[in-house]
Amino acid sequence: MTLTIGTPDDLKRIHGLLMACIRHSKYNGIVNDTAWESSLELYLNPETLKERIALIIQDGDKDIGLAMFEVIPLVVSDFLVARFVVIYIDEEYRGKGIMDQVFEAFEYWGKRAGAKYYSIGVSRDDVDISNRGYKQFEVMYMKEVN
Repeated sequence: MTLTIGTPDDLKRIHGLLMACIRHSKYNGIVNDTAWESSLELYLNPETLKERIALIIQDGDKDIGLAMFEVIPLVVSDFLVARFVVIYIDEEYRGKGIMDQVFEAFEYWGKRAGAKYYSIGVSRDDVDISNRGYKQFEVMYMKEVN
């Protein structure tokens, strides 16, 4: 498995991986497919790799996953928080240790970006990352505005 930093030339590949991620998530059905390009371009800008980054996960030449990270300020202090924005691994490749590589890359990148904390939101009910030193910190609720 390899993790490759996405570039502007990878926009369509990353879009395909992002759409696969959304199809398998609670966000399926609420995504505005016309807004994706400008949003994704933010994660592919070589000038802002310390603020946000997209990684393509590959098995040989086959794209099997996507990880997107960003650093944001923690509103209640002057610390930065590195957070997962997207993580997707093709179902065929899950449970094969790829997440270990993704977490290692995330924490390495976050530290280099100046983060004091790491944050990972989980939209699936069957995920527990406490074995990696993370603890549940908050629960998020969402309501559609009519």
